[in-house]
Amino acid sequence: MVQPLISIIIPCYNRLTHLQVLLPKLLSEVHTNAEIIVSDDGSTDATAAYVQQYDAVQYIYNPNSGVSAARNKGAQIAKGEYLIFIDSDDWMLEKWWQAYETSINHYPNAVAHFAQYTEHGKIKGHKRGKQFFGNLAISVIPGSYCILKSVFNEIGGFDTNMTHSENWELMLRLTLFIRQHTLKSVLIKQSVLQYNSTYSRAKLIANKHNKIASYSALYHKHLPIGIYPKSTVAFFAHVVAINYAGIQDSKHMLVWLLKSVRLQPLVLKYYYKPLGIYCKRRLIAYPNTK
Repeated sequence: MVQPLISIIIPCYNRLTHLQVLLPKLLSEVHTNAEIIVSDDGSTDATAAYVQQYDAVQYIYNPNSGVSAARNKGAQIAKGEYLIFIDSDDWMLEKWWQAYETSINHYPNAVAHFAQYTEHGKIKGHKRGKQFFGNLAISVIPGSYCILKSVFNEIGGFDTNMTHSENWELMLRLTLFIRQHTLKSVLIKQSVLQYNSTYSRAKLIANKHNKIASYSALYHKHLPIGIYPKSTVAFFAHVVAINYAGIQDSKHMLVWLLKSVRLQPLVLKYYYKPLGIYCKRRLIAYPNTK
């Protein structure tokens, strides 16, 4: 069997209706030099029966342990040279596959290929991370980047302690690895997917709690190690502070505000931004949308 060029990994949890739209589309678009893996994170609906009707799609079932673990499990069995992670509720745009395939063929020595995406009609992607990514332009939305599997494995895959911003954290380690080893990444000036980002009030609040858990874990993980500069670790604490502000927890907001300013006392936004968000949410509640 010829090794596929790219493995497409789709994590899911009770997303049958999304898979019923996504899988037929992917199967009609990708070539024989790709494989599709659905990594089921403990679904209780009919996902297994639906996916297993496609001989061309690999299905693996994992006990419910989070999206990061599901992606890592998919990567473990992937045979492709490169990995693309696609969320089941996103929509891949026309000629997305050709964009990645062309970029890989033109730049075979690149370890990562970053594309653009659309959100609410606007083209996004290729963000510059300043101190976080050494000013390298990257994409953090699943589906808008393609990474060499050997490099993904070497940097440790997704951090399973991250319940939010796990792609952002992966990019943090990837760009550090790229700089340390003088490797090449490529920017694809084409939108490859439509990112869906409509949130209900319940989901917005849940995301706040997930960010608190994720970034506090990053703070405690990296504070004693010293791999990243103090400015980056201070940013972790700052994110925790502003999310406590968003859920109106003033006590913990102040605790984490102090953690951030102790590491980087001259960054004014570390003082005023959490307090501003706290005051804003006292006056304006999150919209109660579906």
